[in-house]
Amino acid sequence: MKTWLIAFALATVTTLASAQQTPPPKAVDSAAVAPVITTQVSPPPAPAATGHGKGSQPDEAALTKSLTGLESAVARIEGKLPSAWWTTPLTTLISVLIGGLITGGIGYFMQARLLEHQDQQAAKRAILDENLADKKANHEVRQTLFDWRVRQFMELYGPLRALFDGSNEVYRRMNEALISQDPNRFRDLTLSGEADQLKEVDPDGRFFEIYDETTGAWRKFRTIMDWSIVYGRGLGVDGYFDRIVDIGSSISKLIGEKAGLVMPHHAELLASFGKYLAHFEVLKELHAGAQEPQDEAKVAIGAPLKVREAAAFPNSIQRLVRAGADELLAELAKPSVAQPTA
Repeated sequence: MKTWLIAFALATVTTLASAQQTPPPKAVDSAAVAPVITTQVSPPPAPAATGHGKGSQPDEAALTKSLTGLESAVARIEGKLPSAWWTTPLTTLISVLIGGLITGGIGYFMQARLLEHQDQQAAKRAILDENLADKKANHEVRQTLFDWRVRQFMELYGPLRALFDGSNEVYRRMNEALISQDPNRFRDLTLSGEADQLKEVDPDGRFFEIYDETTGAWRKFRTIMDWSIVYGRGLGVDGYFDRIVDIGSSISKLIGEKAGLVMPHHAELLASFGKYLAHFEVLKELHAGAQEPQDEAKVAIGAPLKVREAAAFPNSIQRLVRAGADELLAELAKPSVAQPTA
């Protein structure tokens, strides 16, 4: 804009200067020329010619003054006139204040977003830590339960089942030896085909009987009751009884040391432990008395041990031990209680 104004002013001044140097035209009758000339620029009166080239200096001064006036006019039009002394510091202060407010607002907004993000991350981390703690606690509980069940099986139920199964196998070999020696007095009812007469079978499904000559009937064979009938009678079964007593000694020791590993819902097994310990003490006493020489037995002080059927072997203990061992094996085989992998 300024450039155009200056160009326009220069063009106007140049035109006026050219008009002054041009010889005045002939008289013109029109009266309207004078007012037009006075409205543009009133040139100073032309000095008398005093010499060659002197008449051009006033024209240059006037031109310079006119240009200066035009520039001032243009500066006023564009508002470029010098400002008051206090405007620059005030403008700077306002700019600084506005910039500070903008910077502070942006900083506050960013800080708020950062704090919000940190709070969200902290909440997520807390939830994750809680979940990890729960998983760790659950893992520890499962591991502890797994270890406890392994200990129950390895130290009580497993060994007891093996010992009872071994004792039962020795007992069955003794039954077979007695049947082969005297089939008229001993029989296995399950092998004779008379299954309809079964009353109380053993845990392995067998039912060994002895013929009672006093009553003239068959009845279930009880080791502790019929000991004197078969042991030391030359029937070839003394070794089987000795082995049964040896195994019973191991069972009795194991029960005394590991009975605390019985599963809580196996209270019946604990009661069976008591019955078995009582049975074995009687059996051990009978076995020790049977091994004494007859002469010493006659002079032994005290009445002979009287045995009742209540001291017989508790058949339920084998069934309970076998059921407990199978239960523990099934629990340990489940993926939910299997030992976690690293």
